[in-house]
Amino acid sequence: MKTTKKLTSLSRIATIFLLAVVAVSCKPEKKEEIGNYEKGIFILNEGLFQHGTSEVTYYNPSTKQAQQDIFSAVNSRALGDVGQSIEFYDNKYYIVVNNSDKIEVVDMNFKSVAVFEGVAKPRFLKFNAGKCYVTSWGNEGVLVLSPSNGAVLERISVGRGAEGMQLIGTKLYVANSGGYEVDSTVSVVNIANSQVETINVGYNPGSFAVDNNDNLWVLLQGKYNADWSVSGAGLAKINPSTNEVMSKIDFESGMASSLCSNGDNLYYLFNGGINKASINDTQAPAEHFVSGYFYKLFYKSGKLYATDAGDWSSDGKVCVFDANTGTALDTIPAGIGPTYVLFRD
Repeated sequence: MKTTKKLTSLSRIATIFLLAVVAVSCKPEKKEEIGNYEKGIFILNEGLFQHGTSEVTYYNPSTKQAQQDIFSAVNSRALGDVGQSIEFYDNKYYIVVNNSDKIEVVDMNFKSVAVFEGVAKPRFLKFNAGKCYVTSWGNEGVLVLSPSNGAVLERISVGRGAEGMQLIGTKLYVANSGGYEVDSTVSVVNIANSQVETINVGYNPGSFAVDNNDNLWVLLQGKYNADWSVSGAGLAKINPSTNEVMSKIDFESGMASSLCSNGDNLYYLFNGGINKASINDTQAPAEHFVSGYFYKLFYKSGKLYATDAGDWSSDGKVCVFDANTGTALDTIPAGIGPTYVLFRD
């Protein structure tokens, strides 16, 4: 009798197990979950030059939690040497790694899905109509790539040190920053036929912003003189309909960088601080809007995000300020040399 009871118990257990297996197998398949990194703030850090320590910091504005080096955590390898910029297109992130001569492509889980290699000293990206436009110092121009496989579709010659870009209608404006030399032009590429027009604006244009009147502003970084002083920095306003320079604002001696705008005001880095100018101003502001030495500047939803590289050998940070008052709001921990901030709402 004892043996029979034992066999009966085992039989019941086996039956329950089989029923459980059947129940699980009959459940509908789960839909693929949205990637962990679909939304949030992404900070690309340059890392130490020639050390291959570039990384991406992910920041969740809701939880105020930061995750460091998410690329390496997901892919079990380093991102590369000198991260330059990062953009989002067609459900993928495209990460420009300047000194590694490549563009890393990752999905919304930050898993690598492609590597576009052999892009000489890439800088910044713009996407339009199934094409990826890349400014390249190594190729001295703009490369047009296929976003799906990185194939070079076209090479467009522009000025020296092609840097920031702005797309307005069928026109791609390219700031020719001089690279390792000097330039004073903006190239206007008609993306329909790749014809190029040139606008003379001033020394070493680097970045663009569009105001609420649909005018295009370009920041002139200035040039080094024989005594290492910097002159020629300023702002130039361009009419996109005619490509004519409407007006210019000259700065005092010093280097300018990182133009951004909320539509009514222009923000940029200059001589140890953040400057703020109305789009109606005719002169440069006499004082800093926010004092402090920052590396790059970005605007989003009433806030300024200023990257602080510190000593360039330890982790940096991103300082967040109210764009109306200049009040400090938050500090986001980052990696070494934070250089680019991408916002995904």
